[in-house]
Amino acid sequence: NGLEDLMAIGMIADMMDVSDLEVSKMILGSLDKFDSEFSKAIIKDKKISNVTPKDISFYFAPLINSICRTGTHEDKIELFKALAYDKPFNLKYLKKVKERQDLEVKLFLENNQQNIVEYKNIVVLKSSEQNGFSGLVGNKLSQKYRKPVLVITSTLKGSCRTPFSEDIDFKDILIKTNMFEYCLGHKNAFGIKINSKFNANELDSILGEYKLEKSYDIDFILEYENANNFFINEIYENKKYFSKGIEEPKIIIKNIPTKIFELKSS
Repeated sequence: NGLEDLMAIGMIADMMDVSDLEVSKMILGSLDKFDSEFSKAIIKDKKISNVTPKDISFYFAPLINSICRTGTHEDKIELFKALAYDKPFNLKYLKKVKERQDLEVKLFLENNQQNIVEYKNIVVLKSSEQNGFSGLVGNKLSQKYRKPVLVITSTLKGSCRTPFSEDIDFKDILIKTNMFEYCLGHKNAFGIKINSKFNANELDSILGEYKLEKSYDIDFILEYENANNFFINEIYENKKYFSKGIEEPKIIIKNIPTKIFELKSS
């Protein structure tokens, strides 16, 4: 009792499957109990009326993640007091930790552009630097290249991120190559450590044999004339149910009428 918000934050941040009825019940039963000083501060700052799993993913979890990864010992103590003991804390100060992490990720990418190698089936970034945010770097590169990405630091450890849906278990594919000491985490977002057998060119060839496809799961295809506010509002009204395992519906609306303008240079 009194820690329901922490439970929901932990479950959503760890990408637990809300199609599991027990998981869903625990999360849904907690969304109206975000009463800790930490939660109330974020709700006020982001002007959230009713907390949803998406709010947790975008506002709550990233702040906690950044403090745990790049915050000072004092930052972590302040966060722990706010989470566990419901003590008042300075949200503006802790948000600066997230801003600092964002800047570090940006600078890391700028400093390592020459180390990014795009192969046919994968992108590999091998850096002489060590950091605690290789997963965030991997996310950005995977979004950019729409391919699996390996971010490998000076310790031979790092992260893998892919654009694939859950029907592809990329972690299992990498394990079978015997090029990794370990691959630990989710199917398409996990930590790695390469071994002496690692060879990016060979790995790229192996991945080519799987014929991996970047696909989009579409739930509805509507003609423009059949798309209406009621349908969209129904999805919006049920937004608290959408998270890992029950994704937000993806919709294609076809034949949207547009006006053609002739652009003339001055």
